[in-house]
Amino acid sequence: SMTKHVSLISPPLGATLSSGYDTNYLLHRLRKETEEPLTAFSVGGKKVNEIGAASNILKEYDDVSHVTSTLEPSIIEKLPDIIWRLEGYEFQSGIFLQYELGRLVSEAGFKSLIVGEGADQFLNWTFYSDLSWAFQRTALFHFFKVGVITKGCDRGIMDLFRASGVYSHIRSSASREIECNGMLDYILKKSGILLNSYGVQAMYPFLSRRFRRLGMLRGPLTAWSKSDYKEQVKKRLGPKISSLLQKIGGTTDVEYLVRPQLPAIVEVLKKSRLISKLITPAHLDLICQRTDLYWHLLMQLLSLDIFDTLFLSGDYDELFDEPSLSMPLTHHLKPDRGRWQPDEK
Repeated sequence: SMTKHVSLISPPLGATLSSGYDTNYLLHRLRKETEEPLTAFSVGGKKVNEIGAASNILKEYDDVSHVTSTLEPSIIEKLPDIIWRLEGYEFQSGIFLQYELGRLVSEAGFKSLIVGEGADQFLNWTFYSDLSWAFQRTALFHFFKVGVITKGCDRGIMDLFRASGVYSHIRSSASREIECNGMLDYILKKSGILLNSYGVQAMYPFLSRRFRRLGMLRGPLTAWSKSDYKEQVKKRLGPKISSLLQKIGGTTDVEYLVRPQLPAIVEVLKKSRLISKLITPAHLDLICQRTDLYWHLLMQLLSLDIFDTLFLSGDYDELFDEPSLSMPLTHHLKPDRGRWQPDEK
């Protein structure tokens, strides 16, 4: 699979790199497949990221340069542009990292990028299966953390459940038997659409029927931990690099981007035409009272509101051919905002 992907890419060769097993195995295979200079790209948050660990790993390689970026708080202003590029597909915290990755790769002059997406979804199929107790437990948590304490209004609770994004993942996971599941669908949209909007084509060595079949042959307990896969990767990477691998949850380290804007976000949502049709005022008040718990859900609701403004209102139809949108988030959060003009600062 890696040989095929390398043959399709014209230099320069680039790949994402974290401190985990998947991207490091791809880098190892790349180094064996070609003597061309390689560039690894790493993006992280300010509080937690994998850049330092990835840099230490790269000291064990020759001819691999490292291009990195740490998310600045100002990237929150790009949320309308992210939604524009994604065409409103879905909000998850990882899209800020993917957005920055696209910018970084594009500015470095790369047209293709080898990425590690898909390995977890195929190897750890027990977690992403619609029968997975862990996935169901996550869904029930998102459902009942609001539903249990707001009695009545079943329709409103289900609307909130759907708006949170969990419902769509469970519903879509039934499509796992046709080479896909809900989370994989999200990952491909997040990675593919955002990178494509920067003129970069993502390449997915782990996404193959053969790799999927290998994953499905593994038992539930083995798939849950990926233990056999990790042991095989360690054998190929060698003891030195294997000792440097770490599991760091950098993708969730974006709350610091959102928190300063939460008061203005709450006010916008209370006046939103679309949000008022999705959830009741009582539900929204409950969420707004606990922004420490529900900041991610607030961002999902805000994304729906921005999508309504950009795509459903009709105010920006003449801009649909534009690949990007320079509208800042602060414009959308203005209490008396009018229609944004492309030449507006």
